[in-house]
Amino acid sequence: GGTSTLMADPSRACFDARWWRLFGPALLFSVGYGVALPCALGAVLRSARRAGEAQLYLQLGFLAARFAPRFYFWEIGSMAFKFLVACALTFFGTDQSKASGVAFAIAAAALLVAYFKPYREPLHNALAVAALATTTVLALGATL
Repeated sequence: GGTSTLMADPSRACFDARWWRLFGPALLFSVGYGVALPCALGAVLRSARRAGEAQLYLQLGFLAARFAPRFYFWEIGSMAFKFLVACALTFFGTDQSKASGVAFAIAAAALLVAYFKPYREPLHNALAVAALATTTVLALGATL
């Protein structure tokens, strides 16, 4: 066949020498950010939690303080959600499939927040669900 091109910029060829030179670093960064960073953060959070709840909030309060004590790890789930959105935008081919993938990920996040109520303040749980539900509707609107 023909030459594959980048959909966002058809003047750029895919699978040529330049593309393959950038593939390794891009894959390394994606795996590092999408998998290694959340795993490392989880290990740090778990270690601080084992040292005691006070130690967790002293060291990592900026990550865990807004969540109820049993949901101290919720930020890792938030990172996974963002990674899923990025994957949908990167790997799905058409604009409609991208919008559908994003809407699915956001709707799943809204349902998880509504069910588990991870935030300390009930108002924060309600606001998170409302924001995620509104964003889901907007993403679904992009599929029309």
